Amino acid sequence: MKKILALLLIVCMILPLAACGGAGETTTDAVETADSQEVIHSIKNATTIPEGEVYDFESHLPLVKEGEDNKLNIGIQVSASVTDYDDNDYTRWLEEKTGIDLEFTQFAGTSSDNATQIALMTAAGERLPDILFMFGGFNKAQGEQYGRDGYFLNLRDYYEDPDMNYYRRHGLAFYFADQPDANDLLMLRGSDAETGAIYSYPFLAGDPEDLPRNHVSINQLWLEKLGLEMPTTVDELYDVLVAFRDQDPNGNGKKDEIPLMGRLTTFKDVVQWIIDAFIFEDDSYWLTVEDGKLDIPYDKDEYRQALIFIKKLVDE
Repeated sequence: MKKILALLLIVCMILPLAACGGAGETTTDAVETADSQEVIHSIKNATTIPEGEVYDFESHLPLVKEGEDNKLNIGIQVSASVTDYDDNDYTRWLEEKTGIDLEFTQFAGTSSDNATQIALMTAAGERLPDILFMFGGFNKAQGEQYGRDGYFLNLRDYYEDPDMNYYRRHGLAFYFADQPDANDLLMLRGSDAETGAIYSYPFLAGDPEDLPRNHVSINQLWLEKLGLEMPTTVDELYDVLVAFRDQDPNGNGKKDEIPLMGRLTTFKDVVQWIIDAFIFEDDSYWLTVEDGKLDIPYDKDEYRQALIFIKKLVDE
């Protein structure tokens, strides 16, 4: 028999507003503060479903029964794309479905400004919002310290509960350290490495290879149209790109194809991807480690050859 907490359902429903990250990261996050404990207990909505069946969210709405405390205050970093968080169709839809009265404490300015405002609130003994959402500015050490000082609730018990069905509903088989398959998944962000506490919605990765730093896709239809094989070397890649440029794979009678494109940011940087085909270069730290010694790739011949190849592509 499986249980699920209303808090996680609420966070899941709010997810379309932004992606959730972890406490102590400069990206967005959703953190439950210690002040929200009474509210969370009041809206707890446990349910049971047989193993193997899919959780039917609609059948368990609203989450809050009549007469229960139904207020939940969300601290959120103001976005220029949202004109009003209260008078908002999506907010009203959430309130109607869940029975929860959503209130918003809005933080303006940069992520650093928001973190400063939270620091001032804790120093003054002010009540924090129940949940911090889309909230950055804390570094990892600051997030952990807020948790250890009692400002953030430790959510680990929610995730350790073997009866929780959250991971099964989302196709994740999650195990904690006392399980034999603990190393199959990595817990990234939102956890305190020293105490094991979890202060935010966790970010999980099944394998480091599931998070490629620079992921590149190829147009399989163009390969088939021109009778080409998938390139596996930089020389083969060059030949494919020339064919894409010159042989009209989109069939419109014009030489208008763009053979290779990307952007100069992480995850879409084709230049970094090409360099890594010649020599590994860590684009976060710009250093490499081999046999316990720090090194750099930029004085190596392989790096020079990568630049020559990239210039060749640019020239053509």
